[in-house]
Amino acid sequence: ADVFVTGHAEKTFVDVLGSVSCPDNRKRLKERVTLVHGTSGSPVPPMFEDLEWYSKPLTLPAQSSLGCAYGRCSFCTYPSIEPNPTKLPLNIAIDSVVGKAASIEADVAIKDSLATPLRLQQIAGCVDGRVKWSACTKLSPRLSREVLEYLGEKGLATLEVGLESLLPESQRRIDKIQPPQLYETIVKNVATVEHLHLVVNYMVGFPWEYPQRAEAGMEKAQILLKKHLGEKGHLELNHFELERLSPMMKDPAAFGIDEKTLKEWPWVSVLERMD
Repeated sequence: ADVFVTGHAEKTFVDVLGSVSCPDNRKRLKERVTLVHGTSGSPVPPMFEDLEWYSKPLTLPAQSSLGCAYGRCSFCTYPSIEPNPTKLPLNIAIDSVVGKAASIEADVAIKDSLATPLRLQQIAGCVDGRVKWSACTKLSPRLSREVLEYLGEKGLATLEVGLESLLPESQRRIDKIQPPQLYETIVKNVATVEHLHLVVNYMVGFPWEYPQRAEAGMEKAQILLKKHLGEKGHLELNHFELERLSPMMKDPAAFGIDEKTLKEWPWVSVLERMD
């Protein structure tokens, strides 16, 4: 690589692409790699071309913010590499995409790392039921029945939440406290909204967990989903990987991880269990 760009770098990334697209600039000019702190510049409406080449139904991506509004999960790299969350103007970042999607009968997927309940309501007001859309958030008491009904009325079809675990010890270690009672309440709230689906991200394989307890927690989450939501509830299972730049990787011993069990990969350090 010739250039590494850090930060919110939409403008800088475009500048780099423009530079290397020129034939005279394709050869390496320096022996040393350049490190550049990126800038976002003024937001521009997303552009979608050649959509007729793709099979339908289409889902267009949109992003209303940069960074993660939570940004504290110890297993994630965001606390280390992401700058402060930055909201983008909804009329540029969302409305232009929704308008395009409505014109071709496509859906919209909001790609924010985490949209807060307030941001979800702002996005909903912008979408205003013109298309079906999806978004990702975390459990919050602010996801009341009234809020979820409003989001559903404005076209929200799928809400994804990062539960990760129902076990108190795991929630404490990953710095993401979401009581089981809150999870059950929100599942029940979603059940009152017609056509609203809930996707729950659940993670297994944490090094401090006993497999039997981890499996029991996952089954409890699944049972609650099926009991109250039926086919409207989906459990997305993920396996823990220790990422190199995460807070957990910076101090593995503090999380009960034996450094002798670590093996480095190009982009991620994966925890391997020793026989």
